[in-house]
Amino acid sequence: MDSLSPHIRARTAVWLAPLLVALALAAFVAPRSVEAQATGDGLPASVEAAVRAAAAAEAGVDADDVSILRAEAVTWNDGCLGVSQAGTACTQALVPGYAVWVEAGGTVYRYHTNTTSTVILGQSGIAAGSVATAPLPAGATARSGAITGEVPPEGVALLVPAEELTPEGLVEALRSQGCDPVSIAITVQGSFVTYIPGAPAFVNVSFPATLDAGTPFSVRCRPTSGGDGDDGAFSAQPIDETARGGIGVFTDVTVGEHEGFDRIVFEFAAEFEGLTLAPGVPGYSIEYVDAEQECGSGFDVVTEGSAMLRVNFPQAYVYNPNTGEGTLDSLEMTADHQVILEVEETCGFEGQATWIIGTTGEQPFRVFELSSPTRLVIDIATAP
Repeated sequence: MDSLSPHIRARTAVWLAPLLVALALAAFVAPRSVEAQATGDGLPASVEAAVRAAAAAEAGVDADDVSILRAEAVTWNDGCLGVSQAGTACTQALVPGYAVWVEAGGTVYRYHTNTTSTVILGQSGIAAGSVATAPLPAGATARSGAITGEVPPEGVALLVPAEELTPEGLVEALRSQGCDPVSIAITVQGSFVTYIPGAPAFVNVSFPATLDAGTPFSVRCRPTSGGDGDDGAFSAQPIDETARGGIGVFTDVTVGEHEGFDRIVFEFAAEFEGLTLAPGVPGYSIEYVDAEQECGSGFDVVTEGSAMLRVNFPQAYVYNPNTGEGTLDSLEMTADHQVILEVEETCGFEGQATWIIGTTGEQPFRVFELSSPTRLVIDIATAP
């Protein structure tokens, strides 16, 4: 199962023109010039420069006197990069970035960054001896560092793998770093060779079985913005993925507002004692309904908004089946965003869970599945 798979594939004509432009670049750019985008610590140059500048200002030293002790590629669970700030609302969006430990002026700091130049001080006064084994900060999950260069969330980029990868491994690495690849291309003896994720085998037959570290490749990442263009990512049609095996355990549910759409993210545990978990997102179905009843009482569900989007997980727990203790802080939230006005769990019984999303209308939606951690992402488009 793909770790990130919109349910409606992009049409080939959409990616052809921008891809040819990037391929033309790939034919003339040597791997060394691409690798220069990253430093010896695996950090993009822009990120290292921003971290050095921040630490230098904090410690009152020159940027050249700042030592990078450790850098980890991570995904932050909100726009605040894991650092709560009084009076600041954090955008509920997954943000790829880095956790970076540095020493400056005799003090060890940990900075939280995105993949470009946003830097936030996470902690200072850290014992130098604890840096190597320190856990990732709260709000961060490990992100694959198999791709060298700044992986974009959308559009065309020229990158290189940092290690030997199969095409499937390359797709997984790109997705873990925030890009859902529509197409990947390389040059072989002066000719363009493409790989289309999810396409029949004969379409990708010319693509190598493995891609060596340092081989430049062009990728077109699927757009993440809302709209009803040729990508066709948004639809109001029901989705049924309930035939999957394995169980899920909820660990978090978040709602956020973005340009052109609202987003709800369901996150699941990677492991759980006594349970055989699904290898990815457990089975689910999504559809708009006219009415819904609570599974225990049979009472009608009433939510804010004029429409209800039901998300049903037939094999997922909102509680620890070993102890009965809930795994989520809340089963109901008032969102008051552009489209999503309320989210409520209406059935958490015998290993199934049903969520009702109250919306302003039956707006089209799109679905992604993410790994590390396992998440189901639903974007609901705003009204035109």
